[in-house]
Amino acid sequence: MEVQNVSQTMGLTDYKNERLKQISKQIYSKVDKLQNPPKNLCDSVSKLICKLSVDAGFASGIHEILWCLLSAYYNNQTVILIPDWTKYFGRTPDVWERMFLSLFTTRSRENWNDIFQPLSTSCDYKDLPKDQLNAPERPNTVIDRKLMNELPKQFGSELMDILDGPNSWFHSQFVGYILRPQPRLEEFIKNFKKQINYRHPIVGIQVRRTDKISYGEALYYPISDYMVSVEDYFDKLELTQQVPQRLVYVASDDPSVLPQLIKQYPNYEFIGSTSNAKIAFSQTTRYSNESLWGILADVFLLSESDYIVCTFSSAICRLSYQLMRYKQLDASLQYRSLDVPFHYHHSLTPIRAVVYNHRPKSEEQWNLRIGDRLHERIRGRFTEWFDQSINGRVYDDIELV
Repeated sequence: MEVQNVSQTMGLTDYKNERLKQISKQIYSKVDKLQNPPKNLCDSVSKLICKLSVDAGFASGIHEILWCLLSAYYNNQTVILIPDWTKYFGRTPDVWERMFLSLFTTRSRENWNDIFQPLSTSCDYKDLPKDQLNAPERPNTVIDRKLMNELPKQFGSELMDILDGPNSWFHSQFVGYILRPQPRLEEFIKNFKKQINYRHPIVGIQVRRTDKISYGEALYYPISDYMVSVEDYFDKLELTQQVPQRLVYVASDDPSVLPQLIKQYPNYEFIGSTSNAKIAFSQTTRYSNESLWGILADVFLLSESDYIVCTFSSAICRLSYQLMRYKQLDASLQYRSLDVPFHYHHSLTPIRAVVYNHRPKSEEQWNLRIGDRLHERIRGRFTEWFDQSINGRVYDDIELV
């Protein structure tokens, strides 16, 4: 908030916002042109065959599509997705028809085109020759995905000058393209917001529990940890404007979270859906149609919040923040992650430079020198440590340079 106030005082906000609008428009225009060539030219355009075969949840699947679109953007290609998304859209051979085409074969599954706009209105994977359909998958290691940490030369330097977290903002432009809602989804979001009396100013929190904790992918954080950042946001906001009610939107896969918050913080108003949390909590309903719509409600309402408090170890949290940055133009200072920094999973994190020498005081510490470069490792229990790989000194038997 302090940085925002300084930029406003210096008169930089209007210029920055105008440039972000222009750059966003340029990115959207290029992606849309690449994805929608004239139908009679689909055979001749350069294509990126993207096999969506993730056995993962909604946000992870969207991030896979993001990776494909970003690669195609740099190489001037049209993305042709060949999916086998095994969660919300089933495992049968016609999964793609139910996801991205207008062939609604069963009432037990949703149709992607009824919810989101299609990635391409002119090129169809079914028209590809068999040799392209059966093409081997591209190299897909974290090293191959280093592209996720790069910015286009055309405006990369400028984004670094005017934005905090320019990579996540750049990625958000592709997320915004992927998640363009159809009227059906827009109407659903509108009705849900009316039902729970969603309004501003509002903080959105996402409390990820269940398998994320039990599988050791993230640490458990009590709701009091989230509320520290919520209270801090409203305390600062009230220095500049009147806040009639401290309002918090609650998204969680744990149905006990919303009642706990209501009981322990009577001076706040909490809104959300306990029924959505119950559906997400149960393994038998987590990947049902009802759960999908609950996720869509959470992602879109979190993205419309004035501030997000969550854990970036959660893909839903990162996806919501990306959509926020797309819809709200910047939003680089409108979040608080309780665990790890923002990142794109399955790729190297941006290199960080050591600015102080450090002499280890135990075997668990490293000998660091000014100028050493580090890749932050984000995996396991997300306890945040680094791989060092500079000046010929290697830790954990990994050398990345």
